[in-house]
Amino acid sequence: GTKEEAEAHMQEVKRTFAIWVGVGDFVSQKMDIVGYLEASATPYDDVTMPANTGQQYIESVVYVDKHPQPSHDGTTGTLPVGLEDFWGNLTTSNSRMVLQSHETGDQHIAMYDFGKEQMLVSIGRINEDGNYGPVGGDLKSWKAYNRPYLIFNLQDLWTGAI
Repeated sequence: GTKEEAEAHMQEVKRTFAIWVGVGDFVSQKMDIVGYLEASATPYDDVTMPANTGQQYIESVVYVDKHPQPSHDGTTGTLPVGLEDFWGNLTTSNSRMVLQSHETGDQHIAMYDFGKEQMLVSIGRINEDGNYGPVGGDLKSWKAYNRPYLIFNLQDLWTGAI
């Protein structure tokens, strides 16, 4: 299916909580981020997302910064600065570095490389106290940005081969 079909489905179903959902498809080579709320499911792209988040426009890059919008420069700059540094050469490898240096992606990270037909997924883990690390240990170590990524072949996923 297309990203438009996925977005239409999200608009038709009963929604119960607010999350951001990335939706893209191989044919269009485009990605949207859907603001998935109980009352609505609104798709945003690289052009329309900045008006919603207060973040700067980056051509052909749609993103959500975890920090309150707009965020301010820290020791590694803002997420948009990190993304702009690699603009035109944004790969899954250097995206992982940007995400880790900005400590964004506690629960999960999903990246799509349509050119390589790959999806990378990292899932955070919590302990029995609900913290992202072993009890008495580094409480950031199990956040998704610090964990390994699973790599999936998109054609295998979309055709049901796996």
